[in-house]
Amino acid sequence: MANLINQTIFEGQLRDGTPCECFVEGAGYAFTMVYSIPPPHRQSSNPLARVSDDDSFTQNCILQFLDVSPHMRLMSNNYLHKVKQGENLTIISSQYDISVESIELSNPDIDWVGERQNGHYIYPGEVLKLPKRENHKSH
Repeated sequence: MANLINQTIFEGQLRDGTPCECFVEGAGYAFTMVYSIPPPHRQSSNPLARVSDDDSFTQNCILQFLDVSPHMRLMSNNYLHKVKQGENLTIISSQYDISVESIELSNPDIDWVGERQNGHYIYPGEVLKLPKRENHKSH
């Protein structure tokens, strides 16, 4: 997996204008696009001789993107989810666009039918494994 940084570091890099190509923990994948805008007199839509060579400059731009798609969030969490207060399997599955059944299958060490009463009991702080394959829910 590519480098992994936390959200605080990512936000600091955004403020500093530092390009970043890495996973942002729990958020997704950050990537950068760099491009240049030519001076107006070099653009095809600009009338000839509107701006002299001495009065123009090229603008360099850096755009930072954060891919927050469910798959990138899965990868940014290293296919693990730490349960927060108030969460249940349905909430967690919708965050990552996966099925409750795929979460249960990814955690065979948990007795979902007996001890957990059909998956209704998960505990804050518990770390659940998430499926690495795209087992998207059918909508």
